[in-house]
Amino acid sequence: FASGSLSADGPGRGAADAFVFDPLDDGAIWLEDDDSPPQPLVDQRRDLAPGATVLVYHSAPFEQATDIAGHFRLTAHIELDRPDVDLQVAIHEIKVDGSSALISTDQMRARYRNSLREATLVTPGKIEPYRFDGFAFAAQRIARGSRLRLVIAPVGTMYAERNYHAGGEVARESSVVAKPVRVRLHHDRRHPSALEVPIAAASSVAAASD
Repeated sequence: FASGSLSADGPGRGAADAFVFDPLDDGAIWLEDDDSPPQPLVDQRRDLAPGATVLVYHSAPFEQATDIAGHFRLTAHIELDRPDVDLQVAIHEIKVDGSSALISTDQMRARYRNSLREATLVTPGKIEPYRFDGFAFAAQRIARGSRLRLVIAPVGTMYAERNYHAGGEVARESSVVAKPVRVRLHHDRRHPSALEVPIAAASSVAAASD
């Protein structure tokens, strides 16, 4: 798993991370058909699939059980080479045994990165902050030794409207105008991409004894 890291040490280091997503590549589309698992909230086949078009980041193991309560927020400095793309982000708890439990998700169509009321197409090659602040409320105890996993991916499912990355009216576009899109996530000092985690107030638990 060639993942990046989530760290509280400040801005990240290293070059930008990237994936290329082709909306016409059926092999890259995650088809949620009859083969879907019975427990999708703990399934991680997409994240682990060879050649998956995703970016993955892990935190260090939690040194003690930690309660989270509230809304996650992600600021991601993203650069595209097309005027539009649909992105989804997900946060999972990865337990000591390697199993996964989905905590919360958010999605964004890039043209609505600044406002849900007004579309603004992306200028290819421009690095901009994308603020994912629509995560569902989460209240959960992260077990000692667990890690958080952040996954950034294209929206690739047969149940979602297909975005062909051409910049036109998505509902009326066809595969004739489809283009692959390169998504680059920057995480340096000038572009400090960061995930805000809603750590709950510390609480004490007393063990009963005779």
